[in-house]
Amino acid sequence: MPIIEMSTEPSSLNNLASLYEMQGKFSEAELLYQKAIAIAEKNSDVGNLTTQEYKKHYEKMLTTKNAKILEYLNKMKN
Repeated sequence: MPIIEMSTEPSSLNNLASLYEMQGKFSEAELLYQKAIAIAEKNSDVGNLTTQEYKKHYEKMLTTKNAKILEYLNKMKN
């Protein structure tokens, strides 16, 4: 019998990912965003507004993560 994730689980994962992101824990945040998106897509359709919001949060985190990496690399050059 398959395990069905509760509908609140993606929201909780998304919120925890956001907290990790604010703490600069991008690897942890990335995994949680991915899981939230996967569960949301499984529980609804891909075009669902909530799923789209999770994807926007994930994309924003990736942009921030990449900017931090570039900033670090530029500091290492100097």
